Amino acid sequence: MMIKSGFVIATIAAASLGWTARAVEQQMPVSCRHDRPTAVDKARRAGAVVLARAINNAQMESLRRSRNYETAANLPNLPPLPSDFRLDLYVSDAGYIFSIKDTLDPCSFAVFSDAGGLLYQQSGRSAPVIAQ
Repeated sequence: MMIKSGFVIATIAAASLGWTARAVEQQMPVSCRHDRPTAVDKARRAGAVVLARAINNAQMESLRRSRNYETAANLPNLPPLPSDFRLDLYVSDAGYIFSIKDTLDPCSFAVFSDAGGLLYQQSGRSAPVIAQ
């Protein structure tokens, strides 16, 4: 009986340490990469904005020419994706939406847009969390 109770106590102690570590981790402030960007980060972010404008322009041209929106692979002459950013582009008959996210930023900075053509820049840290 003593071995079992020792195992239970050790398991509870280990679990509580894990919960404590998570609680401390959640309370510690996160340093967002784009709060104080380096020159390299500013250039990467500017490249993401240039790419976003190019995607919107190419989609408008595609719609004018063929009455369809295109996937990223079918959009001509796009500038390169900045290093360590990820492009997600979703297309339907009704429109398109995309995000260009910095994969190095713990706060998930992104440039995003849709068929309306407006560009948005935001860090996930400052946006409300609806679900996890």
